[in-house]
Amino acid sequence: MNIQQTLNKKGHKIHFYYDLAHGPGQRPTTYIFIYAKPNSQERKNFNEETLKIPETKKSQLTIEQRAIGTSIIPAHKFKANFIEYFEEYIKLNKREGN
Repeated sequence: MNIQQTLNKKGHKIHFYYDLAHGPGQRPTTYIFIYAKPNSQERKNFNEETLKIPETKKSQLTIEQRAIGTSIIPAHKFKANFIEYFEEYIKLNKREGN
């Protein structure tokens, strides 16, 4: 599994995607992009920070794939304390009126 990059049609941004296999539907997007030609310091800093994310995601997917068929649950997918998990779930899925 690799993380590949492609330039968008306008040529302004570079998008990242997973290259799992060579068939249809085997290259899901990561929804991560960087600027192809950053013209300000802010965009350069954005690119530097964003380039760290795909490597982290690749590492997490590698751990998940190797854990299949074992009793090991990766730490980024497992919360030991149910209360902490539920508090985080409430924050992420909060709706107005509830």
